[in-house]
Amino acid sequence: VTALVLRIQQGNSGLGKQLDELIVRLAGQYPGDRGPLCVFLLNVFVLQPGEAVFLGAGVPHAYLRGDCVECMACSDNVARAALTPKLLDLPTLLSMLRFEQAAPLPAQTLSPGVV
Repeated sequence: VTALVLRIQQGNSGLGKQLDELIVRLAGQYPGDRGPLCVFLLNVFVLQPGEAVFLGAGVPHAYLRGDCVECMACSDNVARAALTPKLLDLPTLLSMLRFEQAAPLPAQTLSPGVV
């Protein structure tokens, strides 16, 4: 991660401005964490106000900035992969993951005041 941040700071990452900024920000927020490398494995997108995304159980995800409401079933099986000082149980994480592509769902007005 350190070598990648240095390459970005030197201006020759070839990744594009959005990923460059995200990697540098995450590396700064979580020093020593491998999480910034997740941008190469996960879909990165920005939700606009009113948009949503559905991710089924076992799909790796993270919300990195802004306000978010995450609705999920009651469970005790949150398995963290990175970007946290909390316990990382990688064997459990790897046994339960499903990798599926997702995209933002456009905002729809269902009734006055309900989007």
